[in-house]
Amino acid sequence: MKRTTDAAASTSASSCAECRRSKIKCDKVFPCQPCVRRGCAALCPTGTLSATKGNALLAERAQRLAASVQAARAQVAALEAALAPGHPLLQPAPADADVDAVAEALGSVSLGAGGKARYYGESAGAEFLLTHIESPVRAFPPRARGAHSPQEQDADADASPPCDSASGLPPAIIALSRAFPMGASYAHDTHAHAFALVQYLPREDDARALVDAYYATNATMFDPIIRADLLAHILAPLYAPSRPGARVHPHELAILFAVLAAGAQPAPAAAQYHVLARAAFALAPLKHGAGVASVQALFLLTWALRSADPKSHEERWLLAGLCVRVAQQIGLQREVPGAGLGAAEVQTRRYVFWELYFYEAITSLINGRPPALRLEENDCPFAQEYEPFVNAAGNLEESFSGWKHRYGATTLTAVVRHVFLARPAPYAALLALDAEVRGSHVAAHLRCPVDHSDGACAWARDPAKALQQYALLTMHEC
Repeated sequence: MKRTTDAAASTSASSCAECRRSKIKCDKVFPCQPCVRRGCAALCPTGTLSATKGNALLAERAQRLAASVQAARAQVAALEAALAPGHPLLQPAPADADVDAVAEALGSVSLGAGGKARYYGESAGAEFLLTHIESPVRAFPPRARGAHSPQEQDADADASPPCDSASGLPPAIIALSRAFPMGASYAHDTHAHAFALVQYLPREDDARALVDAYYATNATMFDPIIRADLLAHILAPLYAPSRPGARVHPHELAILFAVLAAGAQPAPAAAQYHVLARAAFALAPLKHGAGVASVQALFLLTWALRSADPKSHEERWLLAGLCVRVAQQIGLQREVPGAGLGAAEVQTRRYVFWELYFYEAITSLINGRPPALRLEENDCPFAQEYEPFVNAAGNLEESFSGWKHRYGATTLTAVVRHVFLARPAPYAALLALDAEVRGSHVAAHLRCPVDHSDGACAWARDPAKALQQYALLTMHEC
């Protein structure tokens, strides 16, 4: 019995102290494998770990391992970021996901017979789109009725106003008007032709009455020539007793005829004045040179065409593009110091440029096509106020034309940029632009003096407020 007890003690004594304490089987090869697995090989065979309660030691070790893993992952991420990016052809194309949105923002193109195409922008107004659905009805004298082929009818819809039916004009003047807008190459004796056109001017009293009608009805929104300049530099020399028309350029004569045509609407004489204006403009071909009067005449003829034929959007858009090219040809978009220009001529150039810029911005939204003038490409200052408003305190405030030019260069320009983006801007940008349009300042004397609220009206009675509403409507629809 004593021998058996000694053998058990000998076997137990051969196990390491930690295995005996933990009551686990020891392989008796020191350091034993259980101690190695538990990380206490240095204590084997005589040492023991301090007594702990539960799995606190294992939990601490797990935390250290997790921290090591996180540090290793961070190091791997830093190394990957430091590596050069992959080849561009191996990168996913970011535009693929936005193809549908881009397609919706581009508008549409209609194709016709003979390869004809026409682009309709997203902001194109109904008054523009309907002109391509209904047959155009012109305010000028109609063409002779008869059978036309579909191609001839399509050509008639895009042609300029007919000149051959203008009553009381000889064939030579009608033929000259057909050379508009580039000018006639055969009109060598310009003064003789101009003298022939001057004979069709009305009496001075009637001319001044038509000028008054033009500025009262047609020049409220766009006015490329100031009334005082028209009377002093064009009308007065033409009605001078000695040699009428000798001191007036053909394009200045075209300005007066265009004003008379607009002022005479809707009388039949308007068509005759319009033909005379085109004939006068054709007397001085653009390839031989142009001036500020050339821009003013083209502008007036474009605007007068709207009064005569509200459906002539395409022709007016093309004429406005030519007007912009002539303006750029004579450098209206740039302020050139030391060019030898007088102070009055400098102010005229500035005024005409900003009138044209505002017209381009407005019509671009109507037609749904980008404007030909961009703010980034000009440094023309604003013109001085020629008719400033004096408030009750005796202080000068901006006129409608001054406000219009400033509004066109700031708020309206931002709206045009937003509308014609190829990719839609973020909604936050739209909200910021909306706040800018609504917050644009309008002087008190420019607001419509109504006593009741416009809450029940779809469109404000105030022209300045209506411009803001139009810009907001176009911006949100696009």
